[in-house]
Amino acid sequence: MRKYRCKEVDAGRRFDRGSSCIGSDRMPAFPPPSLSVWTMVASVQIADFLAILFSVVGPKIIAHPYELHPPGLAAWLFAVAFSCGIVAWCALGFVGAYRITAVMSVPRAVAGALLAWGLTTAPVVAVSMLHNPAGAYFRAWTADWLFIALAWMICFRIAVAMSCRCLIRLGLAGDAVIILGGGAAAELCARNARRHPGQFAVLGCFYDHETSFPTKGVPWLGDLAGLETFLARVRVDVVIVAASLTDSRQRRVITAILQRHPVRVMAAATAIELLATLGLPGKSHPHPDGFGFLPVIEPPLSGWAWIVKDIQDRTLALAMLLFMAPLMLTVALAIRVSSPGPVIFRQIRQGYAGREFRIWKFRSMHVNASRASGELALTARHDARVFPVGAFLRRTSIDELPQLFNVLAGDMWLVGPRPHSPFARAAEELYADVVADYPARHRVKPGITGWAQINGYRGPTETLEQIRQRVKYDLQYIENWSILLDFWIILNTLPRGVMNTNAF
Repeated sequence: MRKYRCKEVDAGRRFDRGSSCIGSDRMPAFPPPSLSVWTMVASVQIADFLAILFSVVGPKIIAHPYELHPPGLAAWLFAVAFSCGIVAWCALGFVGAYRITAVMSVPRAVAGALLAWGLTTAPVVAVSMLHNPAGAYFRAWTADWLFIALAWMICFRIAVAMSCRCLIRLGLAGDAVIILGGGAAAELCARNARRHPGQFAVLGCFYDHETSFPTKGVPWLGDLAGLETFLARVRVDVVIVAASLTDSRQRRVITAILQRHPVRVMAAATAIELLATLGLPGKSHPHPDGFGFLPVIEPPLSGWAWIVKDIQDRTLALAMLLFMAPLMLTVALAIRVSSPGPVIFRQIRQGYAGREFRIWKFRSMHVNASRASGELALTARHDARVFPVGAFLRRTSIDELPQLFNVLAGDMWLVGPRPHSPFARAAEELYADVVADYPARHRVKPGITGWAQINGYRGPTETLEQIRQRVKYDLQYIENWSILLDFWIILNTLPRGVMNTNAF
């Protein structure tokens, strides 16, 4: 691969074609920012909530040495502050105070805090005037708390706005962006993105030298064939499609890559024709956003939703492990007595963003059976490789319990699309060749149980229709995820998922 030298001209980091910013490992000349836009916004959200919550003790410590009478009033006041924190959080989002442009602007940050806090606390002030559970104390406490909480919110927001500006100037904050395509279209996309430095940090572009013109001012990261490897090694938040692709095979490859990785996909006006041919999943918007790009795909779970989902599943997995520990120890002993060899069986599976990981199961087959050949042989009914205790474990899905450790390790979720082997086939065809949207399953972590499993699609895939239906239900789950849906799937896993005739 040709090597190029990188030439930094000014703060805009202009690059010359004929010089390069990468070596043979296809890494960007400038690393992606350490903090994403969501991280900066989340820091403000957390600061606002903590300011409101902990200011509840301010009137007692700072302003008035009141006695908390009647008994239990302290807990009631804390509940009021917690509720106001939640309402203020929603109000700040409603007035646009959590947009990155508002977070970075001191006047807008202060104005948003004043407006949202006024809307939130109006009912509290009204109650304090009409209802006095503790006489003069409650009114005095309310006035002091409202002022202290607002003062802390404003101070936090000013500090965060100044910190964000400093981090952005140093190149440490912003969404990491790569551009697909070269020439004038990529240059235009890069210029539009760089007009909003608090939002985008352009790493470079991917295009084939034979099909694109030189791109001035944008580092060349490699041919389109290297996109998959780059996304696996470097954090990328946004992919901007700048130009159409003429090769149909290349379009299919790019489609699979963008479906597999949890990135936000946007498009320039010149790439609308390409997007129609790609048929990417997700909701397309007919009008460009404020940056001049058409939003095409949003990550299915991102931000707080991802964190809530991760905490929820790891907490439930830990609770299940503690509850199931006696059963798992009994199963381990039964396997050792029934068949010589290890208790745990590990297999390669495809997980989040298509990355491979080792899934854990209780061993249900004889040791030599899995080493007979290098090819993947799916289990059949009355399979001679399965020993009697293993057959019981498979019928009851108890062999899946060690995957709770995969959940704790972060490779899986409790609920999600079931992980498949990279070589899994339906009717002698690879899954990805049967269903065009199959890679979209990898935009979230795989799960021990899922929406497809409780709807009867578990076990072997002997026909093409079975894998099509399984992917259909998996994508329905990804697009409609909610905490209530997760609990519904968990509650229905035992009667409709575990005790299933397809489990053998």
